[in-house]
Amino acid sequence: QASLGQQRSLLREKKHFSSQNRNVIYVTPFRFRLSSVSNHISITRLHHALRFVIMKHAALCTLLDIDSNDFLMQSCLDLGSSIDEINKKISNMPKTILARKKAMQPVGFRAQSILIDGRGHLIGRLAATVAKTILQGHSVVVVRCEGLNISGSFYRNKLKYLEFLRKRCNINPARGPFHFRAPSKIFTRIVRGMVPHKTERGKQALVRLRAFEGIPTPYDKKKRLVVPSALRTLRLKPRRRFTELGRLSTEVGWQYQTVVATLEKKRKIKAKHYHLRQCELKKLKTSAKAKLASKPQVAKHLAVLQKYGYQL
Repeated sequence: QASLGQQRSLLREKKHFSSQNRNVIYVTPFRFRLSSVSNHISITRLHHALRFVIMKHAALCTLLDIDSNDFLMQSCLDLGSSIDEINKKISNMPKTILARKKAMQPVGFRAQSILIDGRGHLIGRLAATVAKTILQGHSVVVVRCEGLNISGSFYRNKLKYLEFLRKRCNINPARGPFHFRAPSKIFTRIVRGMVPHKTERGKQALVRLRAFEGIPTPYDKKKRLVVPSALRTLRLKPRRRFTELGRLSTEVGWQYQTVVATLEKKRKIKAKHYHLRQCELKKLKTSAKAKLASKPQVAKHLAVLQKYGYQL
């Protein structure tokens, strides 16, 4: 009986070619039983079954897909190729494009990107959490990388980075190592060191990571998360020295700190006005609900709703 890792390593040796479209099909020794009625499979039940299996085995991050003949294909994300073909028609696949895309989202992990605000996080602890997350199949976006922190004084960290800048290939420095100055690139390189980036699994994991200075347009209106185990205020003692990555990057050659700071000021002004508008709208809604609840023809219905736990 081979282990799961050994079975996954055998996938590349078991290649079969489809007679229709000549795509490479990998037949995995992992099987699970499906019950069908009149040779039809419910896509909802199939999603539940796959979600249960993949949550048990994190390495089996798969994606459902439909071929030209409306047959269901189960693709392995980290291999980038099809694992198995289920030759059964789908009974209740949604007709609209939007609903079909939603049904075809990856199962076993979040389809949407996890948006993390990097400001005030210790860079190594955050990188460890991000590396583990992208290896599990999640997509991660880290914004405000210039606000990341490094434990230790600025002078000490600058000497360490200048020592790193002196490391190069004597024969041809263009071969590397390459020394990034931008905070987002520095953070990405740290995450790369925590990922098996020379394997296909590690390469696909790094594709799922994006890092930015400031907060670009698509993400400035989305909810940002923090990682409590990596916050400087929770991990360092109050009087310990720390270094801000944006200042360190500026000292070693990054030239866009003033540009990012200007854009951040504009974004914060817009966010403040939006917050004030939302507060006013919330007050209007609250007063409208109170006025509506005071009417006698509505009060009797509200009493019934509140008895079952519903609020206006």
